[in-house]
Amino acid sequence: MAGEDDSVPALVPILLLARLLAHPQDGPDVDVRVHVEDTRVVFQIMMNLAFVDEIVTVPRERPDALHDVELPALKKALVSFYEKNNRVRIDGVTVLPKVTEFERPPPELHQLPRFPNYGMRAIIKLRLELEYETTSPPHEVAMKWGPFPLNPANPDVPGGDPQPLDVTAQIFAQGESQVILFMQELPEHVWERVSDDELTDRFLSVPAPMATPTLSVPVVSMGIVGALLSIGAILLVIGGVRSRGYRRAVIGGLLVAGCTWPFFHFEVDDPFSARALPDEAEALGVFRPLHGNIYKAFDFTSESEIYDALERSVHGDLLESLYGEVYHSLIMQDEGGAVSHVTEVRWLETEVEDVGAMVGAHVGFQVKVRWQVDGEVRHWGHAHYRTNEYRARYSVVRTGDGWRIAGHHPLGSKRIGASVPERRQPPGSDGK
Repeated sequence: MAGEDDSVPALVPILLLARLLAHPQDGPDVDVRVHVEDTRVVFQIMMNLAFVDEIVTVPRERPDALHDVELPALKKALVSFYEKNNRVRIDGVTVLPKVTEFERPPPELHQLPRFPNYGMRAIIKLRLELEYETTSPPHEVAMKWGPFPLNPANPDVPGGDPQPLDVTAQIFAQGESQVILFMQELPEHVWERVSDDELTDRFLSVPAPMATPTLSVPVVSMGIVGALLSIGAILLVIGGVRSRGYRRAVIGGLLVAGCTWPFFHFEVDDPFSARALPDEAEALGVFRPLHGNIYKAFDFTSESEIYDALERSVHGDLLESLYGEVYHSLIMQDEGGAVSHVTEVRWLETEVEDVGAMVGAHVGFQVKVRWQVDGEVRHWGHAHYRTNEYRARYSVVRTGDGWRIAGHHPLGSKRIGASVPERRQPPGSDGK
């Protein structure tokens, strides 16, 4: 028995991937989103009527319909069910939920042909939002789901006995999303807060600009010499340069300039030295993490967090326009306008141009690039994948905060299909 129990965690990634790749099934289905915030934990539960009928019993006039007068009793039964069976502990303290939303979205009637067995019970949905309050940002949230109703539409056992319905959930916390799987064998998941250092580690490391050669200028000494030369030029015009007073002033001034030479220095860029700019390989080593971090910024969920993360890569007025452009590129219109999560960025062609070019008051270089972006949208326990390809020219400049992207000129884009992640074998399996 010990060997069977130990095998369950190893199989979770396989079951999770199979669940994500599957389309909504013709039967009970539920979609769970968990948002961990500073003052609350929010469960957003979207369930179809077939799933509701498996967990609560509330009489209805028609099994395949839900009338407005039936909603209050159904809401009461569902809230009671989740209070009793789905426990949430925040930093070791069990917290009871508060209902913040309960609604019945309009059914997507165009989806009805996909559900010949359950029909309207598969497309009539209820959305329940439960809030678990906390007085401080949680460090640990333990979530227990259950029980797990039998799934008559389980595709893994055609013709066999119904199996417990696994529940896929997506957790949004600290700007990241994570997909987990609640199973009858593993009904509990514990989320733990990560440190600020670990959050920073999610970004790709960008090399710092090379130091610019400088000259140490003795300000006082050079000022004295400059003043003497200016006075000499004036006296030369009026014919007094040979005066005894001027010669004494020159001697005295040079003595003072010599005495102050070791002091009061000011560092300035060396105009006689080549600018400290990267070669082609170094420029690509700067550009790729800057570019990749643009997409990592959209792992965050709030607009302010996304802007803060974009400032690690983008400079000046480009920040706002690039935010809008990337955001709209991640929208899957064919999935109801949902914003996709970027899973991979691939650079196919990169060409460094104009090293030493000036962009405003900043020096840098340009990169012409062709790249692909894989994105996914998860809902109803499964995922849709999409891959787009883009071409653009970027300007990268050296700023006081390091290298930043300061210019962006799109050259083209196209959708090339979907890249679906490969199924992985469980640890220790030879894949046969």
